[in-house]
Amino acid sequence: MEAGRLLVAAKGDCKHGEWLPFLKRAGVPERKAQRLMQIAESNLKSDTVTDLGIGGALRFLQLRERAVRHLEGARDDQAGGRFGVEQLEGAIQTMEAMIELFPEEQRERSSP
Repeated sequence: MEAGRLLVAAKGDCKHGEWLPFLKRAGVPERKAQRLMQIAESNLKSDTVTDLGIGGALRFLQLRERAVRHLEGARDDQAGGRFGVEQLEGAIQTMEAMIELFPEEQRERSSP
């Protein structure tokens, strides 16, 4: 996460056209920099990123965005006089997928 924060700060200091040469000099592939920056800007706790790893944290963020879209869709449906049940079901399924990323949560859910 610290690397991502430093990359965010460095990008903010770069003038137009300097970012990619900076990354090349630093030996950081552009896609890796994007991923680290995304995690740094996500407001995830460092423990969460440690537990999930970079790939898992990125998956979690993707699912979080999907859940938010479903919830916003349900709110829009409700404002339009519809129930929004399908959107709520989508949000619940997405949140369940988020929980599945955490093995300790699975153990707690399966305990009597």
